[in-house]
Amino acid sequence: MTIGWNFPSNNNSEIVGIGEAGIETFKGSLLGSLAREICQNSLDARNDIKKPVKVEFVLEKVRRKDVIGIDTLSEKMTLCKNFWSENKKTVKFFDKASKVCNDDFIRILRVSDYNTTGLTGSDKIKSSPWQDLVKSSGVSNKNGESGGSFGIGKSAPFACSDLRTIFYSTLDKDGLKASQGVSRLVSFECKENNIEVITQGKGYYGYTFDNSPIKESISFDGYIRQEIGTDLYILGFIEQELWEKEIIKELIEGYLISILRRDLVVTVNETQINSENICHFIDKYKEDIPLAYNYYQVLTSDKAVTILENFENLGEIELKIMIKKDFRRKVLMSRNNGMKIFDKKNISSTIPFAGVCILKDAEINEFFREMENPQHNNWEEERHSDAKKAKKIKKKLFEFIKEKVFEVGKTTILDEMDAVGAGDIIPDLENSISAKEGNKEQIGSDVKDYSPLEKNINLHSKTGNQAAQDLDTTGLSDELGNEDMYGYESVFLNYHNGGRSTGRSLEEENSSAYKDDSEDKEIRKRIMARTLKLRLFMYDSSKLLYKLYFELQDFLGDAYIEIFVSGEQSSQNIEVNFATTEDGQSLKYRKNRFFVGNLEKGRKYCFVYGINYKEMCSMEVAVRGYKI
Repeated sequence: MTIGWNFPSNNNSEIVGIGEAGIETFKGSLLGSLAREICQNSLDARNDIKKPVKVEFVLEKVRRKDVIGIDTLSEKMTLCKNFWSENKKTVKFFDKASKVCNDDFIRILRVSDYNTTGLTGSDKIKSSPWQDLVKSSGVSNKNGESGGSFGIGKSAPFACSDLRTIFYSTLDKDGLKASQGVSRLVSFECKENNIEVITQGKGYYGYTFDNSPIKESISFDGYIRQEIGTDLYILGFIEQELWEKEIIKELIEGYLISILRRDLVVTVNETQINSENICHFIDKYKEDIPLAYNYYQVLTSDKAVTILENFENLGEIELKIMIKKDFRRKVLMSRNNGMKIFDKKNISSTIPFAGVCILKDAEINEFFREMENPQHNNWEEERHSDAKKAKKIKKKLFEFIKEKVFEVGKTTILDEMDAVGAGDIIPDLENSISAKEGNKEQIGSDVKDYSPLEKNINLHSKTGNQAAQDLDTTGLSDELGNEDMYGYESVFLNYHNGGRSTGRSLEEENSSAYKDDSEDKEIRKRIMARTLKLRLFMYDSSKLLYKLYFELQDFLGDAYIEIFVSGEQSSQNIEVNFATTEDGQSLKYRKNRFFVGNLEKGRKYCFVYGINYKEMCSMEVAVRGYKI
């Protein structure tokens, strides 16, 4: 029986071009996709659960004469170029491929795994691990906790080959040996039994009469397999100077959990990454992989909070959360085998946290796996067989994560935050602001000569004139006017150019006047007060109560305080639902304001207020009122 390269005829059917979909999928991240897909396949084929899977990446420059079938392969490259001579992209690819084929030495990357079952079923024609990887297209029989679901990951190694050629060699758990080459080129014209035919574009190295594999192991670099597992040879491996570094970083980012729990050990040339030394690589590359650096701390620190949850009766999930300054506010979403899917963001812009969420049970892995895209780096509910349910469950999971982050944040973060006009950090509640003799920077908590408004009417259910009629109008509504108090959308400029702006300068804003319909009324200037000192901190985290201290530079009549969420969440609506003086006298409030009456120059004021916004957040505060 003849052994060699065979490119089957397409029998006058489909013609395949250079833009092969599977290969193009991984062009954006060649080395990252290679490391990710190889390790996923090896972990899925783990043989002894008590031992780690070992994966080895070794690059060799092999003499051309030692490369199996290279002469025939070079001839096919020329035929491909000639057939597509008018296609610039194809000609460019095969110019380079022909050069690589004819170099004195050819770069070949060997990827070998150990403690796996090997590629079983090499003696079968029907679906088997061997057939699925080597011969099938778009086929995967993996389920449950296994990684692949599209059968497209096998294209990642081809994308890293300048020849689009891979050799597979295995010794499986049943003792079977098999080897075969696969070359994904393009359709081209050649002679078959003296008849001109057009090929399918894909060729196989093995027994030419039926394209079956050789029943023995092969090697290009002198390596001889002694134990069960699989070897993959990438011919014409892409030239990239820092390939080792890129693969190591991808392994840490994609399989941090697997490595830490001793499920995976990887060697890249002479460098081994395992659970004992991964801390060294985390520290070495922390500037390049900051999220992995965060996640490593979450997974190894005793300060991380661990939450176990039977989620929606689909199985258990494990969520680890840690609060630490400068953490990047993302959660690693992972399969049970430790493979990262993606980083969940948009959880909180204010709590400095990092988290790791692991889908632990087979059922929940299977459910979310149906949502994965071909690159296995996102969940897209439209891909699920029950898209409506998938969307609902996905939303609930993200809500669960967000809720737990807030809970952990409340019990971990110091109850302090910056406010507009505050130039320093707020102390803990236990050391909250109090007047200290001889210290001019401290603001006393006493409110002197101040008579608050007497009524506390919750206006949230009333609007317009009806709400105005319910208020005690003495010294307030006559001056403000119903429209300004209940309908006017007040805006302000804060000291750091944040918040919302009218587009006018502060001088223009302060010079704008409101005049009552009565001609003998005095003209009042609506202004934002200049504060000498302003400090804000959380007073009671369980009730979402805050304390606000400030001192004004000027007298302010019929004053009110406006509260805004700052930063990324500034679009969130916030409403005051409680307001008092420090000694407990109730104040009126509506929407994001509470009303405090006349404020005197140089006096030190303290107010307590509550809001409807449960997240720990940065706030902007404006003290506004009228000046005669």
